[in-house]
Amino acid sequence: MQSKRFSGAVAKVSQSASCLVFQHLLRNSLFLSSFSRRFVSFLGSARVCACVAVRSARSKPTNPPLRMSDDERMAVGSSSEDDDEVVAPEMKTEGDLCGDGSLIKEILVSGNGTVRPAKGTEVFVHYTGTLLDGTKFDSSRDRGDPFTFKLGTGQVIKGWDLGVATMLQGERAKFTIKPEKAYGEQATGSIPANSTLVFDVELLSFSNEKDISPKRDRSLLKTVTKEGKGYKEPKDLSKVEVKLLVKLADGKVVKETAADAPLKFEVDDGTVCSGLDLAVKSMKEGEEATFVIQPALAYGDKGSEEWGVPPNAVLHAALTLVSFTSEDTWSLGTKEKLESMEAKKNLGNELFKKGQFAEAVQEYSEAIRRNPSDGKLFSNRATCYTKLAAFDLALKDADECIRLEPKFAKGYTRKGQALIFMKKFNEAMRAFQEAIELEPGNPEAAEGIRKCYEGMNSEGMSREDRARAAMQDPEIIEILRDPVMNMILESMQSDPAAAQEHMKNPEIAKKIQRLVQAGIVSVR
Repeated sequence: MQSKRFSGAVAKVSQSASCLVFQHLLRNSLFLSSFSRRFVSFLGSARVCACVAVRSARSKPTNPPLRMSDDERMAVGSSSEDDDEVVAPEMKTEGDLCGDGSLIKEILVSGNGTVRPAKGTEVFVHYTGTLLDGTKFDSSRDRGDPFTFKLGTGQVIKGWDLGVATMLQGERAKFTIKPEKAYGEQATGSIPANSTLVFDVELLSFSNEKDISPKRDRSLLKTVTKEGKGYKEPKDLSKVEVKLLVKLADGKVVKETAADAPLKFEVDDGTVCSGLDLAVKSMKEGEEATFVIQPALAYGDKGSEEWGVPPNAVLHAALTLVSFTSEDTWSLGTKEKLESMEAKKNLGNELFKKGQFAEAVQEYSEAIRRNPSDGKLFSNRATCYTKLAAFDLALKDADECIRLEPKFAKGYTRKGQALIFMKKFNEAMRAFQEAIELEPGNPEAAEGIRKCYEGMNSEGMSREDRARAAMQDPEIIEILRDPVMNMILESMQSDPAAAQEHMKNPEIAKKIQRLVQAGIVSVR
């Protein structure tokens, strides 16, 4: 643990030293805005202050001891990011959970049902914590106040993230947690360093509600009530058998299947609304789940006469996936695979033209599944995501398009369009410039650059404001760290003729243009 802390401190000192070198280089350039010099000077001192603050914070106990601050997580090697070890599907539910004696579970009272809390779920528990000698250091029961946290996100010690994930609702269990999955070498409150801890934990309640809508806008919420078997899920054109009960918000039943007569259909064949298609595609065989479907993914402002659904109705559905069969498209020959991909792409294009962007995303996604090496499919889906205001997903698809087809200009314009909506104008500008390099005169890219300038102005970004944003841009930092560029900038300041000569070099001209756009350099 000491070596880990020491290496962390060295890393921070190295960063500060690097920042001081950077500061020296920047101050040699007379073209730099005054803000750029102040900002870099601030960076150097701020990082040193941050090191001191972290060391001080590590000596402070948490309250209650169970919940961990960011600094404590850093000190014991835990992480606030998702941990693949948390809620692992192959993990035991009793006994030696990790197989190394670091986390032992004994069930005191059995729980109810078959569903266990998933990663990111908010759980409510009662607990009592003791040392091995029986000394009690904390108890939510004594306070009469249940403890709540988000599972698997590093808010608590690792032994808790792993252990509580194995519990059923109503279950009570004793966990014996070794230091490496507790607080390690760090003393916390009344808990000594290197302590093995014993917790008596009762899982009071939790909800596994998940947002599975394409835009992640809560238009389709899912709660698993019974786990299915295996790992496979239906896909487009899978033949499914489903038991369902669909109600309106007031409890009126609009569709119900008989116990011995499940509804049989092919996914995405139009038998049910898109929300129910998506719901079925999220399930495993034998799984039972409830869904809340907003009008956009149900029957919209037209409703459904067949089902008796009025316009703009929210649907509440309980589904059981009885069985399904899927055609394995990858068992087809190359010609057949490409033909099936082309059919899904064309359907996506038609839906896009009709303004049905969520449905188009589904078709493009299926086309991508059938041919994941076609970058243009990612470009098409990126456009849909932009229309749906899912800009992070649009950016991810545009980057994948560029990775697969780096000479495809539309990949860069799609990226630029997403970045404009995210108000990342400097990055958007670079994407559009890449498109113009590939296709000089590209109208989408030219229009994108114009919108970038408009965006900067509408956001009230002065040259110094643009410089502030640019100082976080790795490309800008790299240009300014280059000693050759520093000499060129200095010579251009004192000798206008030299400036004209340097600008004849396309690489240097490109770098200077980036500095001008970013507000780092001014041209007079």
